[in-house]
Amino acid sequence: KALEDGGDIRFSSDQAGTTQLPCHVRHFSASGGTANIAIKTGTSNSAATRVYVWYLKSGESQPIATDPYGQYATYDSSYIAVWPLHEDPAGGSVAADATNNGNDLTAAAGVNNPSQMAGQVYRAWQFDHATPGEEDYGTLTGIAAVRPVSCEALRYQVQNTSMAILGGDGEPGNQYVWYSSPGSQRWRSSTATVSRGHPSVTSSGWSHIGIIWFNGGFQPVANGVDGGFGGNITGTSTIRRVGLDDEAAYPSSEVFGLEELRISFVQRTLEWMQAGYENLINPGTFFTVGTPESVIGGITTTVTATNAAGSDVDTFNWVEIPPP
Repeated sequence: KALEDGGDIRFSSDQAGTTQLPCHVRHFSASGGTANIAIKTGTSNSAATRVYVWYLKSGESQPIATDPYGQYATYDSSYIAVWPLHEDPAGGSVAADATNNGNDLTAAAGVNNPSQMAGQVYRAWQFDHATPGEEDYGTLTGIAAVRPVSCEALRYQVQNTSMAILGGDGEPGNQYVWYSSPGSQRWRSSTATVSRGHPSVTSSGWSHIGIIWFNGGFQPVANGVDGGFGGNITGTSTIRRVGLDDEAAYPSSEVFGLEELRISFVQRTLEWMQAGYENLINPGTFFTVGTPESVIGGITTTVTATNAAGSDVDTFNWVEIPPP
């Protein structure tokens, strides 16, 4: 099997292993049989993509983040931030931005400190707004949300129904930028607030949600289902917080979880969002795992990644696959 920390894990697009693919090993436990790895591929709209996984080589470690096949190369320039949210937020710790943009997220300390919870993929942050005056959140320097912008996340419904996923400049003004409830999503700018209904998310459990800006408006997506075109949006938005709550506007008993939060300054497609849902919520519909084969210098496993919606996705997660 692979090394305990996955230091020997490599990916290629060819059986000979000569065309290496960038990867980011976020979590790997050979003894625990769990893994969360993002890789960059070149999937096709019309055909399944075959990816080869290489392991069983002693003394290896993952390439440094700036390596051509390392962490930063896994996420293309369209991403402005990717937060897996696997770090323990206790004591105001930092959730690293997986991209090379450095938009790290710092958990608030004290009564505003989020907690850690089990995630859909690995681990997640839980935001507890159940006690007045104790709104859990994380802060960042600030991202100017110019158009087009696309956001996606895994959200967990713990208690009540509504959550401010991305926050602005704080209470009582621009208290949220991206807001989600079971049947709708909202986007708030400096001049307008636009709400659009969408198919319901899971009432108690993990859901994949997304929002796509295009033609001056936005399109919400929930669990791979299109919510239709929303109204036009003018003005600007600055993202400064994750999990920000405003008790004057929302119930004071909200508890929710977030994992794998991504922001892109590019117009994603519905197919992209559908692929994210399939990959993260129903991975069995996204890829199949082949039989390990012994080769000179190691072992390779063939993985065929398919997307029923026909997507141009170039990054997906290796989710909870126990090593042979």
